[in-house]
Amino acid sequence: MAETIKNNQNIIFFDGVCNLCNFWVRFVIKNDPKGRLYFASLQSELFNQLIQKKIIAAEMDTIIFHVNGKLLTESEAIIAILHQLGGFYRLLSKLMQPIPVSISNVVYRLMSRNRYFIFGKRDHCMIPDENLKNRFL
Repeated sequence: MAETIKNNQNIIFFDGVCNLCNFWVRFVIKNDPKGRLYFASLQSELFNQLIQKKIIAAEMDTIIFHVNGKLLTESEAIIAILHQLGGFYRLLSKLMQPIPVSISNVVYRLMSRNRYFIFGKRDHCMIPDENLKNRFL
């Protein structure tokens, strides 16, 4: 049976073949020892369900953060994830919040468009080890 999203689930949807995105996922895992954040790739069945239900556009090619029943994308997703991590990262997210979204998204999109060129691409999605399998949907 396919996985479904619960409103209280914090899920990061990421490009599973992008090296930068996989680095980001590993960073979040390392800084979320309580395991409050879950992960699913943009190539996953769960993401396909969002597309089929018209919850999100099929051409989405960005990080997506499902938090409190809402979907955040681009720089808003990054800031919200940092906030969820707490500590220094929460402070960093607070410092980033005053930057207008239109400006922070320009920077995000520039990096996103060039991520494969700069950081490379994998042939397949990351496969989590046994300790982390329950955090990947």
